[in-house]
Amino acid sequence: MTLNSINTGGGCEITDKIFSNFSSNPAGDAATIEMLNSSVAGTVGSNTITGLLSNFDAPGLWQLTPNATTTSVFTYSGQIDNSAVSAPSTGAWDLTKLTLVESFNPGNASQMNNGDSLSVLMQFCPGTAIFSPGCANLQFIQAVLTKNPTLTLTYSSSSGSTDGTLDISSLGVKGTYAVQDTLTFVGTASGSTFALTGISNGFDETGIAPEPSTFGLFGLGLAGLGAMAYRRNSRLSRLSPSKTS
Repeated sequence: MTLNSINTGGGCEITDKIFSNFSSNPAGDAATIEMLNSSVAGTVGSNTITGLLSNFDAPGLWQLTPNATTTSVFTYSGQIDNSAVSAPSTGAWDLTKLTLVESFNPGNASQMNNGDSLSVLMQFCPGTAIFSPGCANLQFIQAVLTKNPTLTLTYSSSSGSTDGTLDISSLGVKGTYAVQDTLTFVGTASGSTFALTGISNGFDETGIAPEPSTFGLFGLGLAGLGAMAYRRNSRLSRLSPSKTS
């Protein structure tokens, strides 16, 4: 399965992100994987689609019997498709921010026992289509839902941010990347129930920035205009009658 993110700004369609190579262990844990729509649309430089949403069978109940710790892993790869960026806005997309959202049903989540926890760990490997926990510049966001005795959802990340987002603008990600989402359920009593309805991974990008070659062509154009203006002024000065005293 391959999913394409389409940006329709500038009067044309631009494929800015491609997601593929989906896998799940255990197989079939995700009911659907779909595009995550953004609230911003219509102009080049903003996202019409920010990422992926993994849905689980409604109402998303995960039950552990007896008390145990279990994991579920999802992996996929993404690609920034700069080849589809067309004139006159020739340039490159650049990922700047990751987002993780853990969605759960509060009513069903109240069935969790005191001490139970549900963790979703999103790990990001830039520059590769195959995820490895030892990849260069590994980044992560983690969401943890606990009950003790009230439900509490907390976020952490490799940058120290605690709002479910991670700034990756310094990495300059313009090509391929791999993502792994690891769900960890920790039950403290027999029949612990977890109400995870879905997880979303968001990928925010900068506007299109001109490539150095574009700047070079622009500079040559300015130089050509300057030369034309100089020749025109020189020709006019030769044709103008000279002043005599």
